[in-house]
Formats: sequence, C-alpha cells, structure tokens
Amino acid sequence: LLPAGILRCSECSVGLHAHCLGLSPLSAMHITCPTCLASNLNPFSPVVRTAAHPAKLHYLPGTSSHNAGAHAAPSSHTLEFDLPPALYHATLSHGRRFELRCFLASDVVTERGEKSGRQRSSHRWPLQTRLFFNSRETPVGQQPQAWDGHHLKDRHEDTPLVLQGVRPGRNRIIMTACDTQSHVAAIVVTEPRSVSQLIEEVRTKHTMDAAAALSHVKATFGPPADDDDDDDVVAGAVRIGLLCPLSMRRLAVPARGASCRHLECFDLSAFLECAKATAFPRWVCPICSAAAQPVELRVDPWTASALESLPAESSSEVEVQPDGSFAAVPPAAASSAAGGSGRKRRRSLGTVGPGT
Repeated sequence: LLPAGILRCSECSVGLHAHCLGLSPLSAMHITCPTCLASNLNPFSPVVRTAAHPAKLHYLPGTSSHNAGAHAAPSSHTLEFDLPPALYHATLSHGRRFELRCFLASDVVTERGEKSGRQRSSHRWPLQTRLFFNSRETPVGQQPQAWDGHHLKDRHEDTPLVLQGVRPGRNRIIMTACDTQSHVAAIVVTEPRSVSQLIEEVRTKHTMDAAAALSHVKATFGPPADDDDDDDVVAGAVRIGLLCPLSMRRLAVPARGASCRHLECFDLSAFLECAKATAFPRWVCPICSAAAQPVELRVDPWTASALESLPAESSSEVEVQPDGSFAAVPPAAASSAAGGSGRKRRRSLGTVGPGT
C-alpha cells in the first residue's frame, strides 16, 4: 500500500506526491509521471534515465480564471538545477544535451480505461510563454492557438527547448506565462538515437515468439466454425500483400502495432524513416490507425518466414490458410483476381420458408 498522498506511475512505478503535481490523491486514477511523459515524447531523442541524470520536475500552476484575460498579469515561475562540473563534462562528452519539456498537468492523469499518457500527451508551453535562461531571453517553439469557428484550440505543434549555454553549477530558468491551465515542466538529459538504432532496439525487445505469431494469424480468421450452427461464417484462404504500404517495396522487417488485429504488416524501416522525416509524427499504424509507438511495435516472425520461403520474383502476394499455412500467389493469378477475404456464408440446409 502507498502512503497517503502518494500516487504510483503506471509505467515506471515511481511514487509521486499528489500535492506537488496539483492532483487529488484518488486511487482510481491512472497516472503517467512527467518523466515518462517526457521519455515518450520523442523516440529519436530519448531521455537518459539514470541515477546521475534524474529529471528535475516543476509544477507550474495556472493563473486564476478571474484574473485571466487580455490585460491579466502573467504568472512567473523559477526553475533551477545544479550541475556538478564532473557531470557537466561527462554529459556533453557523450553527445547528450539538456532539454526543457513541458506538458499539461492534466496529461499526467488518465481515467482507467482511457488511452495512456503515451498516446494523448504532446509538448505544450503555457500560453504567452516568455523564457529567460541564465539571464538571457530564449525564444520557445510555441504555435498560437487556432480558431475553429467556435473555440481556440491547440495546434499540438509546440516543440521542446534545447538549453543552450548550460554551465557547471547553478542554472536558472525564469518563465512568464498567462494560462489558466496548470503545467508540469521537466528538465531532462537526452541523447540522439538513429533510425538504425531504433530498428535494432525494436527487433531485440519486441519480436513476437513463433507461437504467438501463429496464434495471431489464426485469430484473424475468427473462431472456428461450429458444425451445429445453421448459419455461420466459414473462413477460407485470404491473400495478403508482401509489399510495404508506405514504401511499396517488399517487406524487409515486417511489423505491426501490438493492438493491431489484421494480418498485413508494414516495413519497420520505412515506418521509422517516415516518422523521422515528419515534424510531428502521429505514431499510428498506416493500415488500421492503431497506436504504434516504438514500444508498441511488434516484429512478426511468421511473415518474416513467409518472406524467406518465397523468392522476391515469385510473387508480391501470399495466400494464407486458416491453419497458418501459406503458398505463393503466381503473379498472373495475383493480377487477374482481387484479394478478397475468402470468407463465405453457409446457409442452413433445412426447409426454406416463404420469401427466401
């Protein structure tokens, strides 16, 4: 049991003081701590989470609603962190950098059953933010809200701040803003990660085992038909493509999201390359739009085995049976027939009534 007023992050299990984050200590809450929010923000610039590099968190309360408005006085927040000289030099020598990442305080809390913070949070500066780092004004990547005809809405295009001019000893950030919503700021150490490094990490940590991959194949055909049913769906063979829907090239590393229910895959490299080239990637499956953050990707060894068994020149499609067996579709057959689902409805053999 946790002490009173302590909430536990659902991802890293760290304990959080509810009061420090402006939260009510309700046990029914699903909590994603600010450090995990910051870590999940950009897979190509992950947060270094070690004892030597703890995230420095700050709660930024919003302005009172009755003080908000065009002429409201901005709120001011001071964020400080100390950096020992040895840690300063060690951090920079490894190509790491210091970043300030900011989120709505409400992103920390998700009611159970809703999507986790990994899916719903994005970097957001308090409205009208001005920032001074070590006494020098530093511009922040903040996009003005857009008017949709009824309300002002966020564009979700704010970007974190890479802190330039970090020095050994005391560092100070002063932020002024005019926003009624509360925020949480995290000063973190990040390091760059390339597409190839991310591919290797996904392949190492998130490749399905063969049995689970075969079970997924069989599950896409639905439950087995019951001979006692008068009217049921009989699963037949289906055809799936071996080309990536993004690159239109043959799959090299077939993958899909952990929550995807379809059999088709996309190429892991093409997916990550597209995300890398996009300023604000959505991280969803290009086939079904299910969540597809790198930690949620799964490499499919069943499709990989089909690719290895079938020469590239033989066919760009494969015919899959409900038991998981497969065979190449000759190019001529693939071009002359559309790849249907292969599922047929079986009617009852009993008496046919009027009007049928």
